Amino acid sequence: MILDNKCKIVATPGHNSGHISLYFPDLKSVITGDAAANEKQELVVANPHFCLDIENAEKSLNKIKNLKAESYYCYHGGKVTL
Repeated sequence: MILDNKCKIVATPGHNSGHISLYFPDLKSVITGDAAANEKQELVVANPHFCLDIENAEKSLNKIKNLKAESYYCYHGGKVTL
């Protein structure tokens, strides 16, 4: 955790081996980086053809979806609000 325990680092390998996402529980928000993309307000694996490990990418996507955040900020496609 960082930022006075207001941010949790979540390992989200798949796109690359060391990829992380940032979860802010108090804000009910996740910064997904390349772990997810916004396609028509749905979270999907970002650029599957460029993932080093698609199986881990899918597991990471499910991991961040299971955080049950309200807002996901994706590098590709912008904000998803659930």
